[in-house]
Amino acid sequence: MKNVPPAPSYPQLLERLPAKQARFVEEYLLDLNPAKAAIRAHYSERAANRQGSRLLKQAGVRAAVEAGKAEISKRLRINQDEVIKELALIGFSDLADYVAWDETGRPVVNPSDNLVDGKSRVVESIKFETTANGPRVTIKLHDKVRALMGILDRVKPADPPPTQKHEVTFTSFPPEPGTMEEWEMLVRGGKKETP
Repeated sequence: MKNVPPAPSYPQLLERLPAKQARFVEEYLLDLNPAKAAIRAHYSERAANRQGSRLLKQAGVRAAVEAGKAEISKRLRINQDEVIKELALIGFSDLADYVAWDETGRPVVNPSDNLVDGKSRVVESIKFETTANGPRVTIKLHDKVRALMGILDRVKPADPPPTQKHEVTFTSFPPEPGTMEEWEMLVRGGKKETP
């Protein structure tokens, strides 16, 4: 069996790229936003969307991004399943986990002790205010749509499944019936009714 050389490391892959592309990879790994990464890597702001997408299609850049993601995951000791679980907490969160309505219809904040495991991580902020009508509590949850899109990005197949075509091809047609008896024969599959 041949000795297979180890795959190049993230730093080695970065060294193989031109400086500007390496900077793009580093910036992209911060927030996975290709346009913002392109701007921070000093590409043109006007063409940032196009430039970011184009860079991610280049084999060297793609390899460095994947190696960088793998290194980050290893360093943080997280895996795809943990990320999806955390995104699912946000994406499938329910306001009823945090607020209940009393018999008068007024909202009442659920005590934090009543929160199910992990639900507190869904809360982005809590704001307490005193108003002329009494105290006001504002609970802001993390962005559900963004979390759900993050889940889709991680679980969707790389290539969409092929579409299924449902089509029928006729190569010959029976002659159009001229009489009621011929119509009936056509309905019965071309057989004459036996007496």
